[in-house]
Amino acid sequence: MVNSVVGNRQQLGERRLPSLVEHPVGHKTGDNPPWDANDIGIVYSPSGPITVAVFANDLGGSYEEEEDRIGRIGRVIVDHFEQTS
Repeated sequence: MVNSVVGNRQQLGERRLPSLVEHPVGHKTGDNPPWDANDIGIVYSPSGPITVAVFANDLGGSYEEEEDRIGRIGRVIVDHFEQTS
């Protein structure tokens, strides 16, 4: 999937919001591995921009799994707002 937004310079966090969202994403991560994995961003969806913020701390499992979880949370949020009634 290609996720490019003009001015998006975030270099890390490919497994987070951009990983499972097919729309362009501008995002910024914040970390303190292995305990904290955060991501905040704007998903530029066809229905309009969707702001997503995920702050996960005191992680006990695999750090990579926690990063993937952020991507899955983003996907659920986008799916919710992109539902057609």
